[in-house]
Amino acid sequence: MQYFLIGKKGIFRRHVSMWSVGVECRKEWAIRMMSDPKEGITAIQGLRNGSLGATILGTAAAQLASRTLAIMTNPEQLQQVAMFGNDDPITGDGKSIASPQFKLALALGTLLLSVMCLAQFVRFSLHLMFVIQVVAGNPIKYSHLLKLTRVFIKRSSMYFSLGLRFLFLFLPAIMWILGVTALLITTVIEVGIMLAMDIV
Repeated sequence: MQYFLIGKKGIFRRHVSMWSVGVECRKEWAIRMMSDPKEGITAIQGLRNGSLGATILGTAAAQLASRTLAIMTNPEQLQQVAMFGNDDPITGDGKSIASPQFKLALALGTLLLSVMCLAQFVRFSLHLMFVIQVVAGNPIKYSHLLKLTRVFIKRSSMYFSLGLRFLFLFLPAIMWILGVTALLITTVIEVGIMLAMDIV
């Protein structure tokens, strides 16, 4: 997956997304791991580490979601949340197009979607561990599972990437409570950071 951005001198430069490169490399890595029974253990350990990382991220997102839900169900805290955006420089009068409940619900939704995507990543990683171990034990007999392995790798990579993206979306969603200005500033900063980190 390649696309173009405008460079400093106004010319277009080709950039490559880390996600697309990672998917291709993981597919090749899995095939190499399955070709040698000794490498099956290495593959299992790598996938286990990825699952552990996703579990930790999911746990953190679940903690944030439970706190957001507690605020949504407390009328006094909802009133405090509604007052946060009163001094917004863009809207001025403190009137927002969305209620505090909607803003919190949006933030909660991004966290729950993140947890779901990270859980799917762990699920596909576990299936992939079994497939790699089985094929590594007898590559000729289970060669038909190679195509399935590619599907598992692509989907697990996609779910992990989506889980991270939903976590990244939580920050602007929660900053919207402070007003449109905080939402705009947070979004611009976050997009800039993601652009710098995710594109080579």
